[in-house]
Amino acid sequence: MVQQLTRAKSSSAWKVISSQDAEIEPLVRQLAGLAQPSDQPHDRRDRVRVPFSRLVALTPVANASLDDPGDPVYVVGKNLAQQGLDFFHSQPFPHRYAIASLETGPGQQVHFLMKVTWCRFLQAGWYDSGGRFVKRVEPFANDATEEACEIRAEN
Repeated sequence: MVQQLTRAKSSSAWKVISSQDAEIEPLVRQLAGLAQPSDQPHDRRDRVRVPFSRLVALTPVANASLDDPGDPVYVVGKNLAQQGLDFFHSQPFPHRYAIASLETGPGQQVHFLMKVTWCRFLQAGWYDSGGRFVKRVEPFANDATEEACEIRAEN
């Protein structure tokens, strides 16, 4: 006897947690090790930036609505600020929106929808890009995709 069971297979889908700067900035401060926001301007920017040389997974999405997520691309962080991230990468990154997944600890991540606002070619094989965090998001399982399993009864 062969029995068909259906089980859900998770797919890459995202939901918005918050689009409020007041909720995004404390997470970024914690990630960057910044105790408090600074009122002192640094460099020509209005927010503090800290070096952030960690691998970051960028999952391209078609738009700010998180449609059509693609495969993640791994980039190297350069600087982290309360409002965004800049990073190095070896291939052109033609996407305007991406989900930046940043590790907060062993097996833990925080995810932000990021609008990539600039890109600079540095030298053969290296680009420097950056963008602004727009929303906090998190992945969730989508039960729309199903996978069939067979169970054989032994009699």
